[in-house]
Amino acid sequence: MEKKLEAARSEPGNKGKAENIQQVDFTTKTAKSQRQIILAHLLTHGSITTLEGRNELYIMGIAARIWELKHEQGHPIITTMVPAVFGSKRMIARYTLLAKVQS
Repeated sequence: MEKKLEAARSEPGNKGKAENIQQVDFTTKTAKSQRQIILAHLLTHGSITTLEGRNELYIMGIAARIWELKHEQGHPIITTMVPAVFGSKRMIARYTLLAKVQS
């Protein structure tokens, strides 16, 4: 786990955030590992926004990974648009896993 935390600390702008990302493996950036990380987050938390994916999981192309999880792997994920910040007119996507999927 220390290798994961050290990798997180070495990423630009991650000072003080490493304790929140202990389960994320930053040593690989493949589409497969990103899908695994997102699916684990969805199973644990139920949903994720585009900003959460970028800020917490450090996955910039979350929409592409969600598409793959939905259309290639068959996970029941819906997309809704929500305000980026409370009271904001700017909208972002929130992806919600409808049912827990057994793999």
